Amino acid sequence: MTKVQKIWLSVFLAMFLVPEILWSPAVNFYYQFIKGMYVSNVPVLRMNFLQNQDYIASLKVVYLIQALGLLFALISIFRFKKTNIKWLYISILLILLILNAFILIYAFQTNYSIL
Repeated sequence: MTKVQKIWLSVFLAMFLVPEILWSPAVNFYYQFIKGMYVSNVPVLRMNFLQNQDYIASLKVVYLIQALGLLFALISIFRFKKTNIKWLYISILLILLILNAFILIYAFQTNYSIL
């Protein structure tokens, strides 16, 4: 990869990682989604402002930014020359993209907070 491609890949991965590190919206969603099947009152892993009902629009924007970051990172990985590591990165990013797309679709179908 050229230096410019590495910089863009870093930017796209940061679009996913920065919100995830600061607020962990996807981790909180899946934790509550899985635990909610067994327990009715599930505590969140990490409290943040996105879990407030008033910030549902901000939550959707964060999920959209994360999904776009993963999508563009996946596209830029296709340009990577080493085939043995390339498919590992593609599979990890594809799984993350599918999981994030599930959350994004769920968030846009509901009118209430998903957390």
